[in-house]
Amino acid sequence: MQLRPVREHDLAWLLELRQEDNWLHHNTHHCDLETQKEWLESLDSNSLSPTNVCFCGYFTHSSPKTSLGYFYFQNIDWTNRTADVSWGLRKDFRGAGLGKQLVAAGGDYARNSFILRRLNAEILSPNIPSKVCAEAAGFVHEGTKRKAVVRHGETYDSLVFGLLLDDALTGVDD
Repeated sequence: MQLRPVREHDLAWLLELRQEDNWLHHNTHHCDLETQKEWLESLDSNSLSPTNVCFCGYFTHSSPKTSLGYFYFQNIDWTNRTADVSWGLRKDFRGAGLGKQLVAAGGDYARNSFILRRLNAEILSPNIPSKVCAEAAGFVHEGTKRKAVVRHGETYDSLVFGLLLDDALTGVDD
């Protein structure tokens, strides 16, 4: 799996993905395509030291190069070489192990291109597929923020995961 920066033509499927499973994520809200465009423009264009960057995952051998999902770096701390990350896989590609490959590709990019040493992820307790993807890529469950997030009147635990990029990524083969 390869990663490339999110582009404007990705915004429609990103919006669809965001609205489809917003209850599974921490910071979601309903938005429209115009809000998505504002979000894209807000991403850092400074390629030397960005703070927030979002990538699409795709296979180089697929034609056309269909985006399978996204891997999002937020709050990149260049002093401490860390970042908060999140990801999402398009509905049509779930259940085939591609989420594991997407997260592994994000970890590889963080280590090899950004030269980060640690990634942080928070996953809502009912989001078992993201938990499985995180663990397959080498993330370790480091703790739980009890009843931290409210979705549709229900409270959920937030599972805190960390990945030390000095450790070998277990990842999944392409």
